[in-house]
Amino acid sequence: PYSKAPISVVLDFLLEQFNKGSSASLIGTHRSALSAYLPKIDGYSVGDHPLMVRFMKGISNIRPKLPRYSSTWDPDKMIKFLKTFDHTTLKGLTLKLTMILALITAQRAQTLSLLKLSELEESDDRCVFTLGSPLKNKSVGARVEIEAFPNDPSICAVTLIRKYIHMTQDLRNGQDSLLLSFIKPHHAVHVDSIRRWILLVMSLAGIDTEVFKAHSTRSASSSKAAAKQVPISQILSSGMWSRDSTFAKFYKKKIDNGKKSNEFQKAVYNVDK
Repeated sequence: PYSKAPISVVLDFLLEQFNKGSSASLIGTHRSALSAYLPKIDGYSVGDHPLMVRFMKGISNIRPKLPRYSSTWDPDKMIKFLKTFDHTTLKGLTLKLTMILALITAQRAQTLSLLKLSELEESDDRCVFTLGSPLKNKSVGARVEIEAFPNDPSICAVTLIRKYIHMTQDLRNGQDSLLLSFIKPHHAVHVDSIRRWILLVMSLAGIDTEVFKAHSTRSASSSKAAAKQVPISQILSSGMWSRDSTFAKFYKKKIDNGKKSNEFQKAVYNVDK
């Protein structure tokens, strides 16, 4: 039998958070933090204790995680904006490269913060980062592959990466992270800085950042790929989703390009043959 006293204290704390209205996701964050700092209970880490597993399953059933958005913004608008975005300065190049990477890889800001020059392999038509740090849903060794886009060098991520590395080579002082602060002393940036950069570019492009946050780049680009009939296997691979159900529930959205469609009038115009 399990010793219920220690684990019950943890469960009582999490239940208190639930009763205050915390989401299952936030409670899961509390669980992870407690599991990282507390000793094992009954031979289990706090997060893996059988009673904790049952508790979290019940929380998820009662208060399931819901998608943040019902639709997403049109990445075409962003690409058109980036084509004319000045990247002759370090700040401009940093912002442009960060947004391009967020869009074409469908990766989290966390992933972008972990890209390192020592883990970069280059060829004529691509750059490949093999990550030495674990991601949220991936272990060490995940690959971020970026293909060249020769049709337009102004938005080609491979071209921008090479230009960025050249522009920052004398500022690095041994810094291995791809993305550096464009403000002295040009240290490697935290994930929160990358989110702020993405939001800034979204705002400059005219996207409503009161509604859409930095994470929405994943939904915007992957939804566009789905609308263009890109195979689901490629979409899942790019975004590092393990199941198509996760993509379908949380990321695949209708793209709002500002154009309204009157389905009633379409139906009237459409003559049955």
